[in-house]
Amino acid sequence: MAAFKNLLCSASFSTITVWVKIASDSVIGDQNCASGGYVPSATLSDCESGCLSVSGCTAVDWNINGAGCSYRQCTTYPPNYLGQSDWEVWAIKTETSTTTTISIPAVTFLNGSYSFWPMENNAFDVISGLSGTGVNSPTYVTPGITGSGYALKLIRSSHQYITIPIYKSFVNTSFTVEMWIYPTSLDVNYHALFTQRDTESHDHYLHLVIENFQLNMEFYSNGVKGTTSLTANAWYHIAFVYDYSSKTQTIYLNGNQDASRSSAGPYLGMTGSITIGHLPNIEGNTNFDGYIDQVSLTMSAKSAGDILNDATLASWHSFDCEITHDSGPNKLQGKAIDVTLASGKVNQALKFSLSSSYYQVRRRLS
Repeated sequence: MAAFKNLLCSASFSTITVWVKIASDSVIGDQNCASGGYVPSATLSDCESGCLSVSGCTAVDWNINGAGCSYRQCTTYPPNYLGQSDWEVWAIKTETSTTTTISIPAVTFLNGSYSFWPMENNAFDVISGLSGTGVNSPTYVTPGITGSGYALKLIRSSHQYITIPIYKSFVNTSFTVEMWIYPTSLDVNYHALFTQRDTESHDHYLHLVIENFQLNMEFYSNGVKGTTSLTANAWYHIAFVYDYSSKTQTIYLNGNQDASRSSAGPYLGMTGSITIGHLPNIEGNTNFDGYIDQVSLTMSAKSAGDILNDATLASWHSFDCEITHDSGPNKLQGKAIDVTLASGKVNQALKFSLSSSYYQVRRRLS
């Protein structure tokens, strides 16, 4: 997985002139293109440079023995021509040269505004340094939600989970937690997803869990419960959003709002590790059972449109960065065969000029 959600790209375009040999033993002639002048003797280089000095000249008839050069003012490319021994037809082809600048956002370590745990065979936060460690030896399975890479596998009966010991403040602020989950078993009890425990008191225990088959967002005695019942052995995109300005808790399931509650919070817990897949200090087994992938934390309240994109957008290939780069949430690599970059409607585009030209997304969602 890429270490950054998006690359920042800019492109500049310039037009270059290329001389292309159209035909041998041929001439364009006056009947196909207007004459722009004639010189009685010239090398091919002199013939081409002379054409460039003549207004409207786009092609030449050149005698291979250097016995003559006719400048042609053609309006189409390639120009029409007819047979004539010892002559060649050369025409100007205009191409676009593209220079792409790719810059990578600087990494913001420790308590940055965005964290991302792609679960690529480890619990590293590839953005902000809030990396986790496994408890009771959790493993990773392949493929993950993208159809490649890995996903975290937690076994409830083995009490496996991820702990992130560095404190992250959620006090008096907005935040969004998103992830893909694949529960392999569910029941009426807690199945923890993302938690931070300060104390078991009002607004001091953040827990995002599945309870009684439904998603639940709690600050402890201050939360909202989802309305849709989940089933085992299916992938779900889930999102929990807290908007501090409106004091609203919102749960999203597969990109759609599942529940919302106003006059909620804010969260006030001042200490505590983040855990993924476990609800600390609660009686009974609270561990998640199944797979978790692509966990993200954004220190702002993401919009409904952003959440829908994260849940449903499979890939976004703008061609403004490296040609195969996917700027969407799943980082699905492209494959380009016999295509070239060209100026597009918005920044760069791909030009398909050969029968063999194609572009393919090489991985698919599972």
